[in-house]
Amino acid sequence: MSELSRRPGADPQRRLRHPRDVVALVVGLVLTAVAGGALWRALVGPLDWSVLATAAPLSLVVIGVVGLLLTRRS
Repeated sequence: MSELSRRPGADPQRRLRHPRDVVALVVGLVLTAVAGGALWRALVGPLDWSVLATAAPLSLVVIGVVGLLLTRRS
């Protein structure tokens, strides 16, 4: 038996979980938003900058909150 499994209260399922890569998540979400904007421009037309000026900061705040929630220790 390994040292971790002999400890009282050791959760065997916790050892099997993969760590979350928050940086990869945040970069992936930002690049998905950029790709969505490029797709919108290609299919629909020019982006409305007044809407984008509000949506961009709000989406970054949401991405930041998601990143913070994923880094919390349970």
